[in-house]
Amino acid sequence: MFNSSDKSIESNRSEDAIPSRAIHHSTTNNTLISEKCVVTGELTGENDMDVLGKVEGTILLKKNSVRVETTAEVNADIFVNKIKIYGKVVGNIEAGERIVIPSGGSVIGDMTAPSIVLEDGSYFKGKITMTDKPVIDLKNAKTSDKKPEELQNTVKATS
Repeated sequence: MFNSSDKSIESNRSEDAIPSRAIHHSTTNNTLISEKCVVTGELTGENDMDVLGKVEGTILLKKNSVRVETTAEVNADIFVNKIKIYGKVVGNIEAGERIVIPSGGSVIGDMTAPSIVLEDGSYFKGKITMTDKPVIDLKNAKTSDKKPEELQNTVKATS
């Protein structure tokens, strides 16, 4: 029971195991920030994102979900639809639908969403604000003042 193997950890991470904790994450066309990658700047896009490496700056994926894996270190303000954090996040998070921090996940910063789940074994330090409706008004949510051609130079990736 207390001896866990990688297989049991993966089975506990099933997105549908507990519906209130589920973050349905696309399995195709995801943006992947690999384990040895460091990204600095403002990240925007139209795909779901898996973070295994380091991110510093801002993540603006208001219509999408983000999964922060155990190897990830994120020092960013995050604006997403849904997020599940297995790794470490330092920064404020605003989610349109849900924030989930499973066992082993860590957040230092304020969180705002209609649904926030902190599982046993997770770590959180900050303020929680829960609302009765989606937080992010997609028409009025934070966006960059920069033109698309200027945004091309705002993200620097190193590995």
